[in-house]
Amino acid sequence: MNVTITPFFLKTTTLCSLALLASLLGGCAANNTESSSEAPKKTALATNASPKYVVQRASIRTPSSDRFRAVRPSHAYTPSYIPSRPSSQPVFRKASVRRALTNSAATQPATPIKPALSREYYQQRFEAEQRRKELAAEQARIAKIEQAKQRRMMQLANAERERLAELAINQRRAAQASVNKQRVVKKKRETLQLAERKVENVIQTAASNIGSMYVWGGSSPRTGFDCSGLVQHSLKQGANVQVPRTAAQQYAASVKVSSSQATRGDLVFFRTRGNRVSHVGIYLGNNKFIHAPRSGKAITTSTIEGYWQDRLIGFGRIPGACRFPIKGLG
Repeated sequence: MNVTITPFFLKTTTLCSLALLASLLGGCAANNTESSSEAPKKTALATNASPKYVVQRASIRTPSSDRFRAVRPSHAYTPSYIPSRPSSQPVFRKASVRRALTNSAATQPATPIKPALSREYYQQRFEAEQRRKELAAEQARIAKIEQAKQRRMMQLANAERERLAELAINQRRAAQASVNKQRVVKKKRETLQLAERKVENVIQTAASNIGSMYVWGGSSPRTGFDCSGLVQHSLKQGANVQVPRTAAQQYAASVKVSSSQATRGDLVFFRTRGNRVSHVGIYLGNNKFIHAPRSGKAITTSTIEGYWQDRLIGFGRIPGACRFPIKGLG
């Protein structure tokens, strides 16, 4: 059982001790004076049953009181009235308070001392650090590989996008080329059809004069025709193409073709007098041609054989009045 001794109890005990000591001293003094003959004082003392003694209050410190104060809790002496001061200014306390604070600090548990680190600890720590570095290096390597992969994928995507764009451009160009080709083919076909119509018109114009008599220098149905006049009139009426008047001039103005390439509507040239071109006719195909032979003969159709085969010079095409154009459509 713990007993706490308060300052009030100490003070009360001290006063009682002093009072007991004074009463003892007072009793001894009364016995010494009792032998005297002062009867009135004795009577007065006898009548006064409880004498009063005045003891002044004195501050007496004993080792026991200090010991009792020391065992009290340190927080009981912590002065709450001391104002807060900056840490740089010292706080002056009473000696008893300082001793109590010192004892309180001494009773607090000491900070445990860390055990000394062993070699195995540092080895484990070093190995853990190495593993951490290796893991970081591996993560960096993986990140670098991923970045390279992403760059490669972006390059492939860009290349594919460029390829698709180029393919689209080529497709558009091919489509445009196809359209242009179709347009050209259509135009050539139309030109060929027009040329065929012109050739047929030329042949029909010449055939319409079959039976008319040959007239030297003639170039119209009213006056009659010679060979070059019949060709000039037929090309003018059937194809709206103007050619020179004489056979030699028409041969010079024509585009020369071989006998294997000759087709319907071409002109065929002969030499009937000397080695110069002196006769012309309109080729009908299958070695036949229409012409005005000579004086006394009518316009007729002949075959390139015998006499005419021996005097054949060649074939020629007049641009705009033949079945095939000069360039292309052979």
